[in-house]
Amino acid sequence: MLRYLAVVADPADAQGVQLCQRLSKWNCCLQTSGLTVYQTGGAEAQRLGDARGVVLGKLFATRPLPSDPGALVKGAWGSYVAFGWDGRIVTVLRSPAGALACFHARIGAVHVFFSDVNDYLALQSGPVSINWPWMATLLAYPRHAMGSEATGIVGIQQLQPGECLRCNP
Repeated sequence: MLRYLAVVADPADAQGVQLCQRLSKWNCCLQTSGLTVYQTGGAEAQRLGDARGVVLGKLFATRPLPSDPGALVKGAWGSYVAFGWDGRIVTVLRSPAGALACFHARIGAVHVFFSDVNDYLALQSGPVSINWPWMATLLAYPRHAMGSEATGIVGIQQLQPGECLRCNP
């Protein structure tokens, strides 16, 4: 099963460098000055048009891959998560099918995107807190809870199917 971790950090940020060092056993499929993407247990990553981005998961495209991950929605389908870097902003796109999870959290000034919460929890230090309001919503209105950005752990958010997020390192 495909698992991934992506670290969005300023290259001078010591915490970002330290996180990347802790991921040395993972397969690095993209490394730029603001974005590093790691994967394990899945198919090869596909590079985006200008090689400053990568698509993880199953992708079926009708034309050459664009440079901007957001443009994949018009010419591709599948279960994927795409990461792109334009030199200033990182773009993350979760496929509209939503079959591949995409969670997001911050460790200090570092953005971390991941498919498996356990992989993230192994990176961050300190105890986690349960998001009790989300848990109550899950019990009372499961569809509302599952379709929300929030998750059962405080500080971890979920990108929704088809959602595109842009962030600065």
